[in-house]
Amino acid sequence: MDLFDTYHDDRFKLITVHFPHAGSSRDISGIKDRADALGVTYPVVVDNDLVLWNAFGTRTWPAFYGIDRQGNIRFAKFGGGSFEIVVDAVKQLKELG
Repeated sequence: MDLFDTYHDDRFKLITVHFPHAGSSRDISGIKDRADALGVTYPVVVDNDLVLWNAFGTRTWPAFYGIDRQGNIRFAKFGGGSFEIVVDAVKQLKELG
């Protein structure tokens, strides 16, 4: 399921934040090429200085955050697998408006 294509509307925006884990993963053109190859059509923020990583207290990836319109973190999921948890959280956030 493509989360962006399924749920993107005026009430849901998807943004990916790329946190580099090695020197080569800091290359903006390489990140753009990889996103294009994967068919990513939503914004990708590159956090080379780990500003967001540190601000959110992230310690593992992938990390998924659901943030409401007021800027409150409503859910967080860390690590791969069980992606349905993220989908269910998005559905609940959309219902809350």
